[in-house]
Amino acid sequence: MLLPLQPLGTFIGGRYAPNNGFATSWQANDGVVPLTSQSKDSKGSLVVFGGSSQIGKWNQMPQLDRMDHLAVVGITLHTQIKDMYVAHAQLLASLPAASITSSVSTLTTTESTTTAISEAATLSVIAAAAALKNAAASVNTKADLEKLCASPINTYAKNYCTNMLNNANATTRRLRG
Repeated sequence: MLLPLQPLGTFIGGRYAPNNGFATSWQANDGVVPLTSQSKDSKGSLVVFGGSSQIGKWNQMPQLDRMDHLAVVGITLHTQIKDMYVAHAQLLASLPAASITSSVSTLTTTESTTTAISEAATLSVIAAAAALKNAAASVNTKADLEKLCASPINTYAKNYCTNMLNNANATTRRLRG
């Protein structure tokens, strides 16, 4: 985790909540934001995305494991996260309009076309998520990190990589608790 984010991550994942009687369900985080806060607003209902979106509900996509906030915003796994965002945009673009005023035959044609586009967009999101998870899982050693950091996309990514490579030699591991 990037050095400036470590105090926040330590607090979020620390013992303050359980030691003071608070639930720990909110502790899972991406280094900046608790995952509970990312899933839906306080009023809407949440459904797990099963391949087709449910209108009027927050459709929860699969969780991206082994990634911190900087990977998800494109600092480290730039190409893979870009593919993920493009796939999500295609999925959103494939959603039907909220209100359709047309004949039944046009509506049926529109629904079948939308369903086909939506299925292709869904497969694209699933493939992009798998590629992103594989890329994140492939960074296990300092050599893997060096390979990933060989071509940083900007100065911020370069500085992040330098920090991560310097910390890769650390013998102390910070654990919750």
